[in-house]
Amino acid sequence: MKNNIYLKIIGYILVIASFYYIIRLLMTFEIEWSVLLLPRVILFSVLYIIIGTVSLYISAYIWKRILCLFSKRDISFTVVYPVYMKANIAKYLPGGIMNYVGRNLLLKGMGMSQMQIAGSSIVEIAIGQFSMLAIALLLSHNIIVAVLQEYVFVPGNLFIYIALTLVVAVVVFIVIFLRYKKLSLNDLLQTFLSVDFFKLFFSNSFIYVVVIIITSGSYYLLINTIESVTISQFLVIFGALLLSAVIGVVTPGVPAGIGIREAVFVFIAQDVCDIEVILLMTVLQRVILITSDVIAFIVALILEKLQNRSVQIVDKK
Repeated sequence: MKNNIYLKIIGYILVIASFYYIIRLLMTFEIEWSVLLLPRVILFSVLYIIIGTVSLYISAYIWKRILCLFSKRDISFTVVYPVYMKANIAKYLPGGIMNYVGRNLLLKGMGMSQMQIAGSSIVEIAIGQFSMLAIALLLSHNIIVAVLQEYVFVPGNLFIYIALTLVVAVVVFIVIFLRYKKLSLNDLLQTFLSVDFFKLFFSNSFIYVVVIIITSGSYYLLINTIESVTISQFLVIFGALLLSAVIGVVTPGVPAGIGIREAVFVFIAQDVCDIEVILLMTVLQRVILITSDVIAFIVALILEKLQNRSVQIVDKK
């Protein structure tokens, strides 16, 4: 209990510090907010929202595949996606882990153990974050190393970069695992070491990479409606976006990575193009993320209601 309180306090401090950093920058520069109301910006924002919403359902499908492996039973996607979307909204609650806890609560009584549900959540998160982290470091490693050289005094050679990548990946997994510290590793070890698990891991990683590539296309169109950027600039910016998303997820006690995600993105991407554009995109990204989460949640409720109604009709017949 005390550990949870400490994590929440740390999370609140980080959020406040991040918001202070962002707000100070917003007040320093003259930003043309009217750009966000241009028809072309609205159009590509809607496209990005649609892709973001669909990607949430793809993530739910990936979680469903992992659940089937852990529970050794066939689970209908119609059971999984309402749970995933309802729990996803809970990430905005204080503490930053209620979306994962919510999965266990919502699937309780469906013939799966809490350990199986939690284990599948760990794997789903790890695969998603690993995929984003790998692409982020691939796209933005030069600027990341430059930042480390300036602020952390890390030499910019390949071996240090590889070591850093491995350390970050391990830290991501450990943080995620500690969120489920009641899990018994021995009980899940057999599943983790199975051939089916490795097949599932790499196939799901491939799905995530495809989703990230499609998302990058819509993001490229969106940012170019605000400011023309070169492909090389865009790749670094998008890499910074992915890295900030990973850091937002693994930072303890921060609901939905709010503040942390934005601060990291601005800090890394501010030297790639005009800072005003980066700040505009930072605000727009958060609005798009929240909108996608809400739409996915509402669609799940509607589909679940229609599904329950059709079942009732069949039962009456």
